[in-house]
This record gives sequence, C-alpha cells and structure tokens, in this order.
Amino acid sequence: MKKTYVTLGLNATLLSVVLAACGGGGGGPTQGTIKGQVGFFDTSLSLSQQEAAQSLSPDVIPGHFLVKYRNEAGFSKQGLVQVAGKTLHLQRNLALSGVKLLAFDGATRAQTASVLAALRADPNVEYAQPDYMMYPMKTSNDPLLGFQWHYNSIKLQEAWDITTGSNVTVAVADTGILKGHPELAGKLLPGYDFATLTGDTPTGDGDSRDPDPEDTGSNDTTSYHGTHVAGTIAAATNNGAGVAGVSWGAKIVPVRVLGLAGGPLSDIMDGLLWAAGEPVAGVPANANPAQVINMSLGGKAICSDLPAYQALFDKLAAKGIIVVVAAGNSNADASKFSPASCGNVITVGSTGFASDRSTFSNFGTRVDVMAPGGEMAQDLNGDTKPDGVLSLGKDDVKKEFIHTFLQGTSMAAPHVAGVVALMKSVKPNLNYAEAVEILKKTATPLSNEQCRVANGCGAGLINAFKAVQMANSIPVPDFNVLLDVPAITLEAESSASATLHLNLTGGFAQPIDVKIEGVDAKLQATLVNLGSNKFRIDVKALADSAGNYTITVKANSGITTRTEMLSVQVKPTDVNAKGTSVIACAYTGNPAMLCDPNFSRFFDVAASGKVANYQISLSTSRRYIPVAWLDKNGSGKLDGGDFWGFYERNGKLVLVDPGESGIDLPLELFHDIKQLGVESEASISAQKILEQMIQQQAK
Repeated sequence: MKKTYVTLGLNATLLSVVLAACGGGGGGPTQGTIKGQVGFFDTSLSLSQQEAAQSLSPDVIPGHFLVKYRNEAGFSKQGLVQVAGKTLHLQRNLALSGVKLLAFDGATRAQTASVLAALRADPNVEYAQPDYMMYPMKTSNDPLLGFQWHYNSIKLQEAWDITTGSNVTVAVADTGILKGHPELAGKLLPGYDFATLTGDTPTGDGDSRDPDPEDTGSNDTTSYHGTHVAGTIAAATNNGAGVAGVSWGAKIVPVRVLGLAGGPLSDIMDGLLWAAGEPVAGVPANANPAQVINMSLGGKAICSDLPAYQALFDKLAAKGIIVVVAAGNSNADASKFSPASCGNVITVGSTGFASDRSTFSNFGTRVDVMAPGGEMAQDLNGDTKPDGVLSLGKDDVKKEFIHTFLQGTSMAAPHVAGVVALMKSVKPNLNYAEAVEILKKTATPLSNEQCRVANGCGAGLINAFKAVQMANSIPVPDFNVLLDVPAITLEAESSASATLHLNLTGGFAQPIDVKIEGVDAKLQATLVNLGSNKFRIDVKALADSAGNYTITVKANSGITTRTEMLSVQVKPTDVNAKGTSVIACAYTGNPAMLCDPNFSRFFDVAASGKVANYQISLSTSRRYIPVAWLDKNGSGKLDGGDFWGFYERNGKLVLVDPGESGIDLPLELFHDIKQLGVESEASISAQKILEQMIQQQAK
C-alpha cells in the first residue's frame, strides 16, 4: 500500500500531505476492513504475543537483538541460540565488549516482542534490547559568511580571536561525505562506511561495509545530510570562497552509519566505537581517533530501554570523548527520543534568527543547550534568503557542488560540536562533564516566551566566545549537579531510581546541601546520599498516578544554587479498553470538515481487557485516518483525563486503505494540545479530527 503522512497546524487553512512510497495499490472491492488492536499495551510476559508487540517502537528492526551474556560459556560455538521457539543466529560481535548482534529471519513484531521478553527473563543475560533504525534529523573572508547569521547569534567570530580549533579531530556519524566538495579540501581524514543492508533499507552504494564513506545522495530528505553537518563544523574558512566552518582548524573523520532511509543502531554503535579508536572486527583500526563526535540522528526510543546504547556513551565519556547529539524535530519532549534522552551526551535543541525555539525543535528537561538550527519559513533578517543554516551540499541535476540552506536540530548540533572542538583546542583534556558545564554556564537563557514552553530549552543559547574564554582560563572553584539518567519511567504502585553526582571544579571544597523539591502528591521521592558526592533519587508512584511529572534537584552552597530537573513518566495500570471508540475518519483534506460523515465510521469496544480487537467495514472509495478515544469521565467531549490514540509514523498521522490490518492504536493520557502548544504534528492533527468527529456524532 502507499502510505500517506498528514500534517495539520492548529491555525492552518490548508492541509499539507507528504507521500512516502511504500508499494502500490488501487482497485478492489467496494467494501474492505481496517482492523487492529486498541488499548493499553505493554511488554509484560503475562500478555499475549500480539499485545506485547504493540509496545515496540515502529523503528525496531524485527528479529534483531543486541544481547550481552553474563557468561558466554554456554553460548553455541556455531553461533546459534534457541529462544522462545526461535533460532537466533549470531550476526557479529559488536565492538562494545561482550555485546552480540543476534537475529532470525522473517520475524513479525509479535515474535520480536516474545523473543525479547524471553531474553530479558534469561538469568544468564545481562541485558537485551532490540536493534533500531535511526534517521537523519533534518529536516573571515568567505563571501557567503554574511548569510551565515547563525554564527553572529552565538558570538562565534569573537571566539575565533582566541582559537580556530586546530589539533582537534571531530567524527561525523551520519550519511557519509562528499569527498570532492571543494570546501572540504584538506579537511578530511580517512573515514569508513559502516552502513549495511538491512531488509528493504539498502545503504544506497550497492555494497556493505567498506573504506569509502561517500554519501550517495538521491533522496530529498537525507541527501548529503552528513556533508551539510560536516561543513558547519569545519568547512574550509578564510580561503576567499564559500562559507565558514565553526571550528575551521579542526579535521573531520566521516563515519557513514546511515543509508538512504536511515540505519540500524548496531551499525551506529560500531561506527561510534571505531571513531573513538576502539577495535571493530573486520574493520581496519582508525588511525585518527576523534575527541568529539557529532550525531545529528536519532529515533523515537527512550534510552533507558536501550542499555547497550547507554553503555556505549558511558564508555566514550570514560575515554574523554565528548558526544554531541540532536534533540529531534518532532516538537515533542526530547526524553522520548534517542540518543537525545541518553546520559553522557550533550543534547542540543534548535533556535531561529530571533533566538527563539524553532517550531519543530524538541524540548524539555533533557535538552542541555540550544544552538541555531534555522526556520526556513522565515526571513527575519531581510537578506532575501530563508533563515536556514547555510552549509555544503550538491545539485544532482546540474551535477555540481553547492551551498544550501537547511533547518533542523541536525543543523544545531554541529554548531555545538564545533564550539566544543574550539574548547578542546585550548583545553585538550576537556571532558564531557566539564564541557556541558561550561556550555550551560555561558549560555544565554531563553525566556518561556522564547522557548514556547516553560523550562524546556535547557540553559539557553550557546555563547561560543564565553565558552572558549572559560575553557581557556584558570578554573574557578565551582560545582554543578548532573543527573546520570535525566528521565525515568515506571507504573503506578511501583518504584524506580535515578542517580546524580556533584561535579566539583577548580578545587571547590565548600559544603553543599542537596535536596529535592516539587514532588507531586501522587509520587513519593527520597534522596539517598551514597557518599563521594553521589546521590540516588528513589521514586514511588502511588495509585492512580498515571501522567508526566518533574522533580527539581537543587544544590546550594552559600549564595550559589544549581538545579537539575528529573522527568518522571508514570504509565497507566489497571485500565480497561472497554468503552473506547475507534473512529475511521474518511479524510477529505478540507480543514473545515476533515472527515466526511457519509463515509466515516465508529467502532465501540464492548469487550473488557487492557487490549481489544477492532474491525471496521469501510468503502474502498476513500482513505482513512484511524483515531481512538476513551471518554473516561463520560463528559461527551475530549478533555483532561480522557485517553486517546492514533496511528503515526515519524510524528505524522498515516492515511490507510480498507484491507489493511495491524493498525494498532495505543491509548495514552490526553492533554489539550491547544493549551500546551507543544506536541507533535500527529497530536495536533489527531486532536482536531477527534473534536470534529465528536461534534458530528453529537448532532
């Protein structure tokens, strides 16, 4: 079938529809069905395979697992292991010590969930996680420097008076590089292509791993993404041509980990470890290990569910390597995305020309700092060009190298990676904790109005000059509080913990009082002093506590106060899908009436249980947007305390055709998007559709 992704703004006068080719379609009978499941899905072993499958992210690669065994003595010499009735084959040992990529062919999502649960229940398994597809998150005297407004906004040229970033190597883990671009002449060190063939997602260059990380392009959403990122970090500068790079004295190691439509987490992890100088089986050693790594990529997965991924970042931090990542472009909480939600990475949100949060940028307590990522729909500086980030690209039609404007947190992250490279050039032993602390201390805070959401833009917009200046100066005695895991997830009437530590710099030796504040009445939280400036926050969710919360961690010493925010998500328990309305909206494209009442249909769930099947008979002459609504308080309208669900992909609703199955709708707590003003495009569209359909039904 051909999948269609729908975007609808709250104040839109027209709907924009983005098509993604996923096969053919057309013709057939006059009636067909859309069917699937609706309810409260989880991965508990007590659930059926089908129920467990719904909890998997759509970006999970079916049948692929990253597994670390406590004792490998019992592992088959043939590289085989029997799990939940399936035979898993060893694909390869990852460069991260002890982690294996295991897989079986022809896996369904239900089988994947079942095998994952069995692996996690095995006492000989230290941890197991699915493999995921990750995606690019776009969306001097150099003559084009005048169009690089984004450098002025972070006081970059003042920083160049201190250093241009020489003697620093930055790895760009992305779609590869255009080696022939003149603005990269003399800037590139030998890289490597880690992108492999995975299912229907080819690398694009017709082969698997090889020493050539050339970006093959040919796809509008990802073409030359890595080259654009690399250009922002270190394009040739002060050469009388083109644009400037943030750290134009630095060198780039291109690490191709994404193909045309993304790449699996297992490839990304091997690529990062190789970039760090770690051995990877079958790959020549990297002779130029990176001190800084930029990751303008990610996917919708919570890092606490990805122990191997977090272990990787912990290892890189222990080696003194600083990793900078994009927060994501879904206008949603960054704690729901990875690597943005991981610890030991610097998570970067995006700003526009006016130094306000870009409308697409993710936000929340997991964002460390903001940097320019652009806003292509604007021209606030009046230079007749879109207010995007100007960097390197290629025109495939004219077959020539160009400079192009793009927007995204993918464009914001390399600004920070470049500034970190400048900081590294003046303080070579700079580590992750010091780098994030300096960036936060020297950043310019964004007001709630600029951020568009309260306390969602981290420490604010980076200031390159102040950051480099501080890195270059004698350390001043100071302290900061850092959460090792910035977000935790648990169920009602259960407990979870997060750890934090005090980072002391410049010989700071004064007493520090640490406490937690702002604990909601539906939670219980206790701070435990573990000694050696380490603490643990134990959180218990009480009954009927489903929702999202924030706990403030405050450290005081004299007149100095440092704070961090811990995000807590409590999943609903003891819930029932009975009474849920599944609505098949016959999509019209008309904002005044999105759903044609003559073809739209309701299905009311009568069966009890956390998850229920639904099946709706529909006319094949229309395409449909399925949404779900559980009127928890019986008010007859969509309001606080209700549950809702919708079928989305990459933050957009999906149009489906009669005849499709597996259209599953996970129910979540509803929050009024028009009041919050901060959610994904899918949420905005789903709210408008539900409100219109409920109103039509009431007539």
